[in-house]
Amino acid sequence: MRLEYTLTEDDYINLNFSYAESSASMKKSMRRARITGPVMFLILPFVMKNVSSISFIYWMGIFSIAAAGWFFLLPGIIKKNTVKQIKKMLAEKDKGFLGQKVLELRPEGIMTKGTDEETMTSYNTVEDITEYKGGVYIYTSSISAIMISPGAFASDKDRKDFLDELKSKTNIKPKPAKKSIYDKIDSM
Repeated sequence: MRLEYTLTEDDYINLNFSYAESSASMKKSMRRARITGPVMFLILPFVMKNVSSISFIYWMGIFSIAAAGWFFLLPGIIKKNTVKQIKKMLAEKDKGFLGQKVLELRPEGIMTKGTDEETMTSYNTVEDITEYKGGVYIYTSSISAIMISPGAFASDKDRKDFLDELKSKTNIKPKPAKKSIYDKIDSM
């Protein structure tokens, strides 16, 4: 099977979010950040009632609003900052890994070709396969993946056929896209 597509900044950003959603340590870190802030805000009224003449109920109301804001707004803030940092990094670095790509599933492995590079990846080095926002990410290590843009597939059926063929060669079941915390923020 042969795919031709163009990798963009958005595909690279989606790879990072796909990784964040599939990484247990990233999920744990996000949960911890979302819970720690509000807990601290809800402890502060007890401190403030001892050092201030203002009513405890007033402090509880203010800090409860701050805790709720932190809990619900933090994922969106993290997403915005992540996108900003990725774009800044891409502006500083050579974007040779973006652009026109050709990917072929050959008997001996996955051949990827770009403007300046050609790589053969053995099927037995594939560790994971995930989908995210129509793109497919074939992980060859915990931090390295072959990115396939959603534009590589004319339809969902083409993507499914590709994933079925890839599964038959790697014996790895692709993980379907999940509704991430970042997607939930986008839909609010």
